[in-house]
Order: sequence, then C-alpha cells, then structure tokens
Amino acid sequence: MVYLQHRSRNSSLSPLDPADKAHTNRLPACDNLANSRPDLAAIRTCQDEAKTPYCWPPNGTRICIPPRDVSFYWPPSYYDETSYLYLNYNQRSTPNQSIQDASGERLNVGASTYIMADENPDRPNERAVKITIHEKRRVYDSLVEIVHQGPTLILEMPDDTTAETSATASPFPDKHSPRLAPGTIAGVVFGALVAAILLGMLCFSCCGRGCCGTMGDAERKRARRQQALHEQREMDEAKIGDVATAPTRAAVRPLSISSDDIRVMGERVQQQRHGVMRADTSEPPPYDAPPPKYIP
Repeated sequence: MVYLQHRSRNSSLSPLDPADKAHTNRLPACDNLANSRPDLAAIRTCQDEAKTPYCWPPNGTRICIPPRDVSFYWPPSYYDETSYLYLNYNQRSTPNQSIQDASGERLNVGASTYIMADENPDRPNERAVKITIHEKRRVYDSLVEIVHQGPTLILEMPDDTTAETSATASPFPDKHSPRLAPGTIAGVVFGALVAAILLGMLCFSCCGRGCCGTMGDAERKRARRQQALHEQREMDEAKIGDVATAPTRAAVRPLSISSDDIRVMGERVQQQRHGVMRADTSEPPPYDAPPPKYIP
C-alpha cells in the first residue's frame, strides 16, 4: 500500500509541457486518451474552492479499452495537512493502489482495473470503476481513516476494438476474449482420441515383446526350454551316479559309505573266512571219551 502525503496548494499541479497547455478539453465520450489533456482552468478553480474531495477526472468519464494513464487531481486544502491519501477501486478488500509516483497525479487504469470493474448487464461492453479516496488522518498518537467518494469511470470496449482484439492476443481474460470455434474444439478432441488410441496400441505391442515389465510369448517359451534342459541335465547326472555307485547285492548300509570302506570291510570278511578254514584242517576236533563206569 502506498500512502501519499498531503501537498501544498502551490504544488498541486504538475508541470505540463506546451502541448499539454494547448489541449485543455475534457475527456470526450469513450476517449482513447491519445490526445486528451486535463482542463487546467477547471482544476485550478476546484483546488482554490476546495469543496469536493477530487477535481479530475470528472465523474462518469468514459475511457476506451485498452485503457491508459489518466491524470488525477484533488484539492490539497480539502484534507488535513497531516493526512495521507490513497485510492481504492470498487472497495476491494485489498486496496489496489495504482499511483505511479509520489505526486499522485497519474492514475493508471490498466488491465487489472478492467478485470475488477463492475459489469453493466444492459451494456456488456461497459464496466464501471468506482474510485474512493481514503484519508489517514492523525489524531493524537493514532491514525483515523476517512473514506471519501471519488469519481466513477466507465471503461468501454468499442466494436472495432472487439474485432481487433479477436485477431490478436487480448490482455483481458473476460467474455470478450477470443474463443475456439466448435469445429476447432471437435478437431482438437478427435486428435486427442486418435493419439490416445495410437499410444495404447504402441504400449500393447511393446508389452507383447516383453518391454513393459511382463514376459511375452517368446520370452515364456525360452524360459520353458531352459528349464527343461536344466531338468534333463539333472536326470542324466543322477543316472550316471546310480551306475557308478550301485552295489551288487542289497545294500544294508547307507549310500553315504564310500567304495574304499566297502572294500576294506570285504577284505576283513574274507580274512576271517580263511582263518576258520585253516583251523578246521590243522587241528582235529577234540575227542570226548565217555565217563568210566562205576563198579561197586
């Protein structure tokens, strides 16, 4: 928020060049502000009398779109010497101050002002901007705010401006902005549908080749062949192991016993058998004589 301190009466008018002094006509209806200048005589009289809160622009001034800078003047002696002044449009919650310099003599009526302006239901190409002047007056150690009614500006969009705006980019996002034709909208929608269908077909084809994170038919067949070869290899190795380690008789020991242990145990059994046979042939069996008969 920018506050403007009260100025003296001698500094109420800004210095104007000779071209400004030569044009002292009021703003005509729907003026494009290209050659219009403020009425300096009327402004000076207004400031001397100090009966109204503002002097320029007049109430109901019609401004053509696109808007430009408008000179704004007020009578300094109308307000307290210690007051600060600022402007607000349409009593918005946030003051939309648009004073360009500290003098407060240039009021910028731009695109944001047009957007926030009140619409006229009877004339769609017009919008009204109500300007209020807020005075911050110091009373002891505090500031008291006093609201003064300012002029109402009419922003008008001529027919030729509407046609020109439709061919170029408009800075105003309102109902006068160019819109797409129904045929153009249908073409855009149809193109979007075709693009979506082509994208779906591409994704489906890609997934069929296994590039979307899931296995395709070829990938599944290759995995099955590898699994079958692996199982066949395991079966062949198992068969070879059975032929090399299978015993000739029924196994009474766990298959975990090695062939060396079996050979050692077989030799021991053979040695025991040969020892029994030698004992039978070298020594006759003992003779057990019957006990003597008892003779009384």
